[in-house]
Amino acid sequence: MKTTFPTLKTDELLLRQITDEDLESLYLGLSHPEVIRYYGISFRSKEATKEQLAFYRDLEENGTGLFWAICSPDNQAFLGTAGLYGWSKEHHKAEIGFWLLPEYWGKGFIKTSLPLVCRYGFEQLNLHRIEAFVESENQNSKKVLEKLGFNQEGTMKDCEVKNGKFISLEIYAKLAKSRVDILPFQEAFRPQLISLWEASVLATHHFLKPDDFLAIKKMVDKIDFNSLSVFCLVKNEKVLGFLGVDGKKIEMLFLSPEVFGKGLGKRLLDFATHELQADEVDVNEQNTQAVAFYKKMGFEIINKTDKDGQGKNYPLLNMKLR
Repeated sequence: MKTTFPTLKTDELLLRQITDEDLESLYLGLSHPEVIRYYGISFRSKEATKEQLAFYRDLEENGTGLFWAICSPDNQAFLGTAGLYGWSKEHHKAEIGFWLLPEYWGKGFIKTSLPLVCRYGFEQLNLHRIEAFVESENQNSKKVLEKLGFNQEGTMKDCEVKNGKFISLEIYAKLAKSRVDILPFQEAFRPQLISLWEASVLATHHFLKPDDFLAIKKMVDKIDFNSLSVFCLVKNEKVLGFLGVDGKKIEMLFLSPEVFGKGLGKRLLDFATHELQADEVDVNEQNTQAVAFYKKMGFEIINKTDKDGQGKNYPLLNMKLR
């Protein structure tokens, strides 16, 4: 393990080392009925919670894992924890764990922080496999893991006793070779998004006149990606595709030509419809591949205009999810 604890950052979150000063926050979380409902441990006092601090310290000192405090970017708010434990150097695997204080649920913080933890595990700890064992009734955690690319591998029925009752655990795992994350837009991604847009349009929008393509490119160069809900498909720091949603409408969905036909467009669209509740999109009628894709995904044509948003003679199909 590294002697200096690794700090992980996004525009929205700071993941830092857990310290003794976090005892109060740890106790608030690991004594809260909603947090510990499906979590493997709980404490009835701050004094008892020191056991958890010792656990985190032992992971670092023994080289068996790392746990981070999930915090606001300015480090003023403690949101929860996420980390890896049970690290087997022999088998190149570890188990992932996470929890948030209830006031931060439903805000996307776990879906932002877990990819950072997984990336660190795969790239810095040389993990091949990251596992999660989830109680069968813990629907929220299962949904989060599935959306982050973990696969459900099976169920261990009645394998543990909790509160006097047998419980079943479902096995989830993510492999390094299949790691493609959906991450919120970051300014560092901007150059890749612009280049990807150009490559994707050149590969699919053959109907565009050269002057019209250049005019659109100028608009894309100036676009404020932060004005939309933009998410990127990222593998090893490389953006493979991106999605932009405004309200309930998909304003952009583009893939790098190198990953056409590999199911990543469906993954982005599923994220848009399930996570962002988007159900509408405008598609160029001449972009027959895109029209066929959206139809296959359950969209139907509800309207047609003879010109696009810039008044050019490129008919648009307004499509809505059935």
